[in-house]
Amino acid sequence: TDALSFASLDARGAAMAAENPGVETNPRVTDQVRASDPAYYIFTSGTTGWPKASVMSHGRWQVAMNGFGIGLRLRPDDVLFVTLPFYHNNAATVCVATTIAAGACMAISPKFSASRFWDEAIENEATAFCYIGELCRYLLAQPSKPTDRKHTIRVAAGNGLRPEIWDEFVDRFGIERIVEFYAASESNIGFVNILDQRKTVGFCPLPYAVVAADDDSGLPLRGADGRVMKVAKGSPGLLLGKISPLARIDGYTDPAATEKKIVRDAFKDGDEYFNTGDLVTELGFRHIAFVDRLGDTFRWKGENVATTEVEAALNSVEGIAESVVYGVEVDGADGRAGMAAIVVDEDFDPSDLAAQLRAKLPHYAVPLYLRVVPQLAQTSTFKNQRVALRNEGYRDAGDDPVFTLTDVGYAATA
Repeated sequence: TDALSFASLDARGAAMAAENPGVETNPRVTDQVRASDPAYYIFTSGTTGWPKASVMSHGRWQVAMNGFGIGLRLRPDDVLFVTLPFYHNNAATVCVATTIAAGACMAISPKFSASRFWDEAIENEATAFCYIGELCRYLLAQPSKPTDRKHTIRVAAGNGLRPEIWDEFVDRFGIERIVEFYAASESNIGFVNILDQRKTVGFCPLPYAVVAADDDSGLPLRGADGRVMKVAKGSPGLLLGKISPLARIDGYTDPAATEKKIVRDAFKDGDEYFNTGDLVTELGFRHIAFVDRLGDTFRWKGENVATTEVEAALNSVEGIAESVVYGVEVDGADGRAGMAAIVVDEDFDPSDLAAQLRAKLPHYAVPLYLRVVPQLAQTSTFKNQRVALRNEGYRDAGDDPVFTLTDVGYAATA
C-alpha cells in the first residue's frame, strides 16, 4: 500500500471536517497538548541502583525527531531495523522519531539475537539499525560468516560502541557510517556524531561544561571562590549541561531525585546545570568522548581508574569472553582495589594474564582480584550490573573461583 504522508492525512482530515461540520474531529485531550506536557515515562537502566522514571515530554520528543532525523539522514526508501525493547529510549524515541522524520519504514524484531541478526537484517532489506550497550560486541563475538557482508545496512546509530572495537566493527561488517550519540533519558543535552568522526560521541550545540568532580560524592568540586572548576581539554571530567529555556530538564517523577541532579551557582550566581554523572573528555570543536560513569570509576593508590579502560584490556585477552570491573574495599587501604568478574572459555589459561594486563595498563589499574563467573548479570538493554558484585567484594564470591594478583601473576585465593 502507498505510504501516508502528513499532507495527505491533513487533507483527509479537512475533508472529514467539511462533511461533518458539527462534529469535533479530534478528542479534546489532543487539542490541549503542550510541548511541556509528559508524553511518556522512560525508566533509567538501573546499572547503579533501582531504575527511576524519567519524564519524556512532547517537546523533547520533537527535538529528538528533528535532531536524529537530520543526523541519521535516512530516506523514505530506507528500512530501520530495530531489535531493542521499546521501553528504552533508543527504540521509543530515536528509532520511532527517525522513522517518522524520514518517512521511512521500521522493521521490528521480537528479540535481539546475535546469531540471527544479519540474517534478519537481510530478510527485512534493512539499510540501518540501532544499537545500545554491548550489542556490537556480541555481533563481533559471533563466528565470521558470509552474511557479515551480504546485508544492505549502511548506517548504524546508537550509544555504547567502545573505541577499542570501533574499527573492527566497521571493517568487518562494512558499515559506511556510525552515528554514535550521547544522551540520557533524564538529561537536558545530547551529542550526535553527525560528522562521522570515529571514536567520538559527537557534537552538541547547547552550552555545557566539563568540570572536576569528587569521586565519592559524584558532585563537582568547587574552588576557593565557591565555583566549580573546568578541566583542561583532553582530561576526564564530569559533564554538566546548562539548564535554559532551550535545554530544560523534564527530570524524574520524583522531584527530590530531580533536585539532586541540579548544580546551582556553578559559575555565577543563579545559573543551573544538570549533573549527568558521566565522565567525558573534551576533544575540541564541541566534541567529546565518553570515558565512564562517575560511580563506576574508582580511586586506587592515589590514581583514578576507569573501568572501561580495564574492561577493554581484559576483553582483548584470548579466552576472556566478557568482563566487568569495579572497585572493592580492602582492609587497611585507602580507596578501592580493582576487581574484575570475567566469563572465560573452557581452555582459558590465567598463567600469563597478569603479564598481559601489565603491558596494557598502568600498574595501579591492573585488577588486584579476579572472579570467574559463569555469566554476567545484565539489564534488559545489555548493560552490565555491577552493584551486587561490588557489594559482595572478594570475600563473598560463593563458589566462584577468585584469584589474587601477586608479583609472579594471579594465584588462586584460598
